Amino acid sequence: MNVIYAARHILTMNPARPEATHVAVRDGRILGAGTLQELAGWGKHTLDERFADKVLMPDLVEGHSHAMEGTFWRYVYTGYFDRMDPAGSIWPGAKSIEAVLARLREAGDALKDPLAPLSGWGLDPIYFRERRVGRADLDQVSAARAIGVLHASGHILNVNTKALELAGLLRKGVNHPGIPLGADGLPTGELKGLDPMIMAGSHVGFDREVLAADEMGLRYFGKLCVRKGVTTAADLAALIRDGIPKYAKVGVKPE
Repeated sequence: MNVIYAARHILTMNPARPEATHVAVRDGRILGAGTLQELAGWGKHTLDERFADKVLMPDLVEGHSHAMEGTFWRYVYTGYFDRMDPAGSIWPGAKSIEAVLARLREAGDALKDPLAPLSGWGLDPIYFRERRVGRADLDQVSAARAIGVLHASGHILNVNTKALELAGLLRKGVNHPGIPLGADGLPTGELKGLDPMIMAGSHVGFDREVLAADEMGLRYFGKLCVRKGVTTAADLAALIRDGIPKYAKVGVKPE
């Protein structure tokens, strides 16, 4: 017995027939999409109208994702654009360095341990014209706790003076292309590339294990996928652990 589902609108992704009002299914496989009259030709059927007021479209496959975003949502979002978290709440974009610092300061004030590290992510200073985020900026949030803010690219980490100190980088004359120096000869707090980021990452919540994501991180990642209609995703950054292939695919079952 076929089941024909009615919908308010169906996007087929087929340029020869881009839209439809009904889709026929048999034994879990789609037979076709079109009008009810057209699909009735497939044989005996029942009409299911549970999606009559919905828009239907094929599921999405994300071929290059990073499950670590699920873990990042435990940290402070400091991106320029509005972004939805796993729970469906919208975080407004931070449109200036001052807005980034204010959000970090609010999160830091909520931490019970005055020395606990503070982690932010999503920073995109290309929208702040010629101004960069330096350790002096992050020191305004706290000079006592280590602070690290990961860029949206994932390839640059900004840290404050305390984090540089814990990483052994608060010294003059550091000779590394990924560690720019300020007029005082000390690192500016912007760490570019994997090598310097690893040195400070463990002190600000961004060690390599973040890439693997724990159970909660994977669940958050799954919720993000469901909200966008992604049912299958390939993580191209996961670490090799416990025999799990580096490029393991994560199947997301909508809740």
